[in-house]
Parts: sequence; structure tokens; C-alpha cells
Amino acid sequence: MKCPTCENTQTTGTFCGQCGAKLQEDTSTNPSSKSPSITPDLQAPAASITNSEWMNKVEDFWNYSRSLLKQPLEAFRST
Repeated sequence: MKCPTCENTQTTGTFCGQCGAKLQEDTSTNPSSKSPSITPDLQAPAASITNSEWMNKVEDFWNYSRSLLKQPLEAFRST
């Protein structure tokens, strides 16, 4: 790895040990090495809910929270 700022070369690490800049891969010494690409798994979860269901749940939660703010003792009376 080679530092683009101070030209320091080191074998490990993400940041330069001398100046702290982010290191680049030194392609002049090892042109065939590539870092593996990581692709995130962006699939939807199996049990997804629709937008309207989500909004209904948010609205129910908001109404419940607002009622507790207006009447705090109701939290102790409800089960």
C-alpha cells in the first residue's frame, strides 16, 4: 500500500503510519492484485409489510403516545 500524500509504503493497514492519510493500493509493485468486491444483499425480507400497513401502525403508535401525553395516568389503568 502506498500513501498518496507522503509516498510512504507499508504492507498492512488502511491509513498511513506517518501522515494518517487513506492508503491506496500500490499497483507498481503488484499489478495483478485486486481487492475483492463486496456486494451487499439487498433483497427484501421474507415477511414484508406494505406501505399502508406500515403507516397504519405508525398512526396507531402516534395516537397511543399522544393519548398518554394528554392523560398519563391512563397508562396505569390499561392492560
